[in-house]
Amino acid sequence: MRLINHCILLVTLSSASVGLSAEIDGADQDNVLEEVIVTATLREVSLQDLPMSVTALTAKGLLDIGAISMEDVWRQVPNLAVRDAPFGGNSFIIRGLTDTDTFLSTESINAFYLDDTPLTYVSGLFSTPGDAAILDLQRLEVLRGPQGTLVGANAMGGVIRYISNEPDPGGKQGHVEVNLSNTDEGGWNYGGHAVWNQPTGPESALRFAALYQNDDGFIDDIGLGRSDINSRERLAARFSWLWNISVRWDVLARFYAEDIDLGGYNYADDVGRHWTGDLTESDYEIVLSVPEMREEELRLASLRLRWQGDQAEFYSSTSFYQKDVFLINDWSPEHWYFFGLVHPAEGGNDARQQDFTQEFRLISTGGGRFNWLLGAYYLDQEELLDEWLYSEDLPTDHFGVPAGDTIVYVDSNRATDRKDKAIFGEASWRFTERLEGVVGLRWYDSKRVQQIDGGGIFIIPGSAQGESEGWIPKASLSWDINDRNMMYGLVSQGFRPGQFNNPGAIGFCGARPTIDDDKLTNWEVGLKHRSTDGSVILNASLFHIDWDEMQFNAFQADCPFPVLENVGKASSQGIELDFAWLITESISLQGGVGYTDAQLDSEFVGEGVNIPAGTPIPNVPDWTANIAVTWEYDWRSDLPGYLKIDAQYVGDRTTLFDESIDWPMYRQLDAYTLVNLRFGMNPGKFLAEFFITNIFNERAKLFCCRMFYEPAVNRPRTIGLRARWSID
Repeated sequence: MRLINHCILLVTLSSASVGLSAEIDGADQDNVLEEVIVTATLREVSLQDLPMSVTALTAKGLLDIGAISMEDVWRQVPNLAVRDAPFGGNSFIIRGLTDTDTFLSTESINAFYLDDTPLTYVSGLFSTPGDAAILDLQRLEVLRGPQGTLVGANAMGGVIRYISNEPDPGGKQGHVEVNLSNTDEGGWNYGGHAVWNQPTGPESALRFAALYQNDDGFIDDIGLGRSDINSRERLAARFSWLWNISVRWDVLARFYAEDIDLGGYNYADDVGRHWTGDLTESDYEIVLSVPEMREEELRLASLRLRWQGDQAEFYSSTSFYQKDVFLINDWSPEHWYFFGLVHPAEGGNDARQQDFTQEFRLISTGGGRFNWLLGAYYLDQEELLDEWLYSEDLPTDHFGVPAGDTIVYVDSNRATDRKDKAIFGEASWRFTERLEGVVGLRWYDSKRVQQIDGGGIFIIPGSAQGESEGWIPKASLSWDINDRNMMYGLVSQGFRPGQFNNPGAIGFCGARPTIDDDKLTNWEVGLKHRSTDGSVILNASLFHIDWDEMQFNAFQADCPFPVLENVGKASSQGIELDFAWLITESISLQGGVGYTDAQLDSEFVGEGVNIPAGTPIPNVPDWTANIAVTWEYDWRSDLPGYLKIDAQYVGDRTTLFDESIDWPMYRQLDAYTLVNLRFGMNPGKFLAEFFITNIFNERAKLFCCRMFYEPAVNRPRTIGLRARWSID
């Protein structure tokens, strides 16, 4: 019934959009929105001609808001959410597809591409997706729904694509940008980035981009007497070289490096440690017994070889990706809760992931009624993970360890090897001038082996392995109602191999080493509309997803480690809407709305777990929305200026899958709205801007919880200046 209601809504939107075109047909023809070109289907195509749900943020849009990472932009994408668990980093949630209510990052449901390289990550206690900086990007694309017939990496829920600017042999160009700001409850933030393009010949060029950002913390640790502990320092650089060997052949080499250092996490304790009497008095305080930190290093080298023929293009993308993560966290609250010990305990890990990927694509370019794409993909991935958890100088005998000694709960070494192979492709046929069909297919084969060594009272050494093979299809049909309106429908499937459980969950809680694969089917219909005069764009889609053997990582009663398990059937359905309106030549309005209803459809009962059917999937907001108004004006005839006000809304979210667990944690995170303002001047090659982010100083709870009453919170109100100088 809900899906039928959504279909009625979409038909209503379609009728309204056609009517809107007629109403404004006589408007000013110069008042036209710029066409957005995307490469979501690996061909350059207008966003309005693409029969799928995609949000694209352009280079200008990213520069206009001073975006540095996904943290700055994700709220501008309908039905994109983030599980901001500071231990495990950000996990992106598209259309309600998430699989954890803990700080552990499981294997990605979505693919994250940096140019031609997938930043795939494995399931591990604190492993995360690549958190690459938004540096010199041509465009950022978010593709909703399974995309396994278009890209090599597993993309069960969708794809996030960073597309960087390529070197340009046409001439020298670049820019330099700096920023300075101050955060309430914290201190000064500063940084900037620089880009330079240098031709090295008539058919070759180099391009260099670098970024540095130092953000002061705003959380005070009253347990250890430290201030502003959650500082963050980010350094990133990209070096690219392009050589057009001939009319048909070119080669593009890239190297990217990024370091991120966190002095602590953005958890804020609403109560304090009541079992010790250390209570917090501010919204931005926490009580720690062990100083925490996190360091990440990302290195990526890639080589793209391209041949452009009269009827087809061939791409070869070869990449080597390495990510190192070292972190320390305070396990003292768990120490007290599970064992009654009011005594410090330290946990942490030292991880290295190395990926070699090779992707081939052959794409038709001749146009006509029939078009096709063929691809092959190979991934060779290794992860080495050292984990520890211990407590020194025990106050009492514990697990057979005498008072005064050190108890080692975890001292493990985990090695994971994975090899993925896939062949994928799509073919389209234009039946008439206005009706086109697309079919796609993917064959996959994934083999995984894990070896656990080491000791500690929670660890049982052993090995596990898994293998998956199968096919997933896609089919779509699109209808160009007229030159300005298009409707489409599609069905696609996504797949993810079964994951390995954490060694602590296996050894202490009896979890099975490997769980089963999961698969989903996505049903989608959509509308693309552009008004007759080009001043209005309206894109809408509605979807229904059936998820079988859903993999989920959750806390269980009396288990100090998150446990992975297949919890049965789940579903997600909703609608997303993007719009833009150029009201006048100087005033524009743009935004989006997303609604998601994601829930477990079958009851799951396990060891110490009872999740009834109808339980909402955690960390999924029911509504997301964003809106921005921009006014471009002249301070004087030779001094153009602008004023931009934007707001982002994120709805209520639940936090625990199993509500029967008697833990003193938040059961629901409240909705929040963030409002930002920017105004400045842009005379030619120079830009100067004053900005305020989080104008009303909203304290939003992003994730719950660290253990008890410590939600992750957003950055308080920040006021600053930004300047950019373009060179050409």
